[in-house]
Amino acid sequence: MVQRSGAACGTLLLWLTWMACSPANDAPSDKIVGRSPTGGRAASSRPSLSVTLRNAGSADTYHFQLADDSLFDLALESGPVKAESSHVKWQPAQDLEVGRIYYWRVGAMDGGPVLWDTIQRFVGGPPLNVFPNPYCCKWTKSHRHITIDGMAPPAQLQIVTATGEVVFELQAIREYSYAWNIANQDGTPVPNGDYEVKVDDRLGHHELRLRIVRPD
Repeated sequence: MVQRSGAACGTLLLWLTWMACSPANDAPSDKIVGRSPTGGRAASSRPSLSVTLRNAGSADTYHFQLADDSLFDLALESGPVKAESSHVKWQPAQDLEVGRIYYWRVGAMDGGPVLWDTIQRFVGGPPLNVFPNPYCCKWTKSHRHITIDGMAPPAQLQIVTATGEVVFELQAIREYSYAWNIANQDGTPVPNGDYEVKVDDRLGHHELRLRIVRPD
């Protein structure tokens, strides 16, 4: 049995009393009611990280971190960000890699150690897109290609007709975008109609609709 001196017991009692009576710092999650982005692809290659606060005070200050690992090694840092409204946001100064998973968190700053909120994650954007779509009218004069953008390489691309015929296929694409010349594998222009653009990349399988309507 461990015995303590009267002085030691008195010091311990004072410390326990101080801990019980001192107001605890609110964790950020107690005030945050919304976070974006969280899950899925970001809306752009340089998304704004934002939180919505339940009660924003003029003295509230926050700090954002963004990294491609959940330990936040070599993280991008926002520095102090004032909460001047119920929305606090920060945008990184550089574009993020398409298809890479990123982690971010926000912390409350009150003069002591930063109190971090729960870690969020998202996939670097922008989302997969096909343009111009539909390919018609004025686009046929200014665009000789249809661009498939936002792939997470390595990727495989297929252009398929409404009846399931594969008119164009390309594998091992190493870029985030590809400019299709609107022709089949032999180089013959494909006819007008509805098509499916199928992409398999690091993020899975994706399908987008495409309409080609050239003027007569």
